[in-house]
Amino acid sequence: MQWLGGNISLGAAPSAPPAAARKASPIDRARIQQLAGGPQGIAEVLAELESGVRADIAALQVAIESTDPTALRRAAHRIKGSALTIGAARLAALATQVVDAPADVDAAQLMGSSRTLLDELEGVLVSARVQRSAPPS
Repeated sequence: MQWLGGNISLGAAPSAPPAAARKASPIDRARIQQLAGGPQGIAEVLAELESGVRADIAALQVAIESTDPTALRRAAHRIKGSALTIGAARLAALATQVVDAPADVDAAQLMGSSRTLLDELEGVLVSARVQRSAPPS
């Protein structure tokens, strides 16, 4: 798991994100608290998350700009694992779509899925920032 640098058990990626997940926070705060070991460590975990997400955004942007399917799948695979770790179900599902796209998929379709993944990843970054500045619950 790249974002938080530990061996954490991962859940399975959902086949499709639930409708409620699109309106809720893209990050599972309870999962973040669990990873942090309690409310005191949440800000540190979220700061690490932000750093990792920024790196993944950069890698995904480069892959999109170069239209490199292998780089897209590699970035999406890394994002999927990290998303499962933090309970970001919609992000994991979108990453799975890119990772599991058939080898002969239309380039435009793969690029579209990758851009949607990038948009969601940017939403995770914003959510991490907001949650880090929020008072502990």
